[in-house]
Amino acid sequence: MTANCSAGRGLPVGRPIVRSFTGGAGPLLQPDERRTIDDLVAAHGMRPAPPDPSGLTFSQMAQGLLESLDRPLPPLGATILAYQEPDITVAEVAGSRVADLCPGDPVAFSVSGQGVGAPFTALRVLHAMYAAGELTGGAVFAFDQSASLYADGNRAERDRVVLLVTGDVGSDGLMLDVLDEVPADDPASVLHGALDEMPVTVGAQLADHLGPAARRRSVEITRERGCAAVWATAAASWRPGRRSLVADYDPGTRRLFRALLQPG
Repeated sequence: MTANCSAGRGLPVGRPIVRSFTGGAGPLLQPDERRTIDDLVAAHGMRPAPPDPSGLTFSQMAQGLLESLDRPLPPLGATILAYQEPDITVAEVAGSRVADLCPGDPVAFSVSGQGVGAPFTALRVLHAMYAAGELTGGAVFAFDQSASLYADGNRAERDRVVLLVTGDVGSDGLMLDVLDEVPADDPASVLHGALDEMPVTVGAQLADHLGPAARRRSVEITRERGCAAVWATAAASWRPGRRSLVADYDPGTRRLFRALLQPG
């Protein structure tokens, strides 16, 4: 495995903070917002589903998580939203709203179009900023929504946000290297060496393509789907003194995403 770390420095990251939600009335879509959504999905031969999505928006989930923290976040230099599908509302500028909820004056942007790889790409961006000396504290908010604007059966089972804080993360932190994403028709063969070396937390879509390797004791499988789900599983098995790998797979693009975690 070869890490993509431009300055040879891992990114300090704390234990992922997970918050799941049930219920939620969903946004009341205005006529102009509905037309915008219709145009977005029609370009891909799809239709809005359901017509009136229920559940929570990105901003609502982020606010719920931040309000439940035992202690406030340190000042942040950057916040990145990562998601597999767009928010169920297009009228709310979630990136700016979430940045406003965080301490400091963080620059805010989003990563999408990566499937389950969105959080990995967001962490790669923070890693590059950190290695270049442009960032001390940052955060990735990874979202899964139970509602969808698309007629797609692979949506998440519940609304979920996972927060990954980087920088000064204390004794519970690990050093993270986002490895180069690779095309893989057979992801099990790419992961073969890692499965012999360390525990591997795999996303549900990757587990579908591991074959017999999924039954190995070193593999921890994420049962729920979504780009944030594998990081929620990683949070539950987080060990500050242990070397491990987090991985997921996008079968549409056949790309394997991996992040190596190890003690500092």
